[in-house]
Amino acid sequence: MESCKVTYIYAWEREMKEIKTIISEEAFYYLIQTPPRQWTRSMFKADLKCYTLVNMSEEFNSIIIISRTKPVVTRH
Repeated sequence: MESCKVTYIYAWEREMKEIKTIISEEAFYYLIQTPPRQWTRSMFKADLKCYTLVNMSEEFNSIIIISRTKPVVTRH
């Protein structure tokens, strides 16, 4: 079950139905206690996903800026 990774709401609903019927109702109700917009990709806004990815990439690149100028080391 990958209800947190699905990108479409209908896929999330299908996953949640499977959790409720196949795994357990207790697991289903446990997941529903936290608003889905906080833990499933299908409920995230598209602009927020893109912004977060760009922001993380820029942050990573700013940290490795000195390392990027060094040559690649290989072992023989």
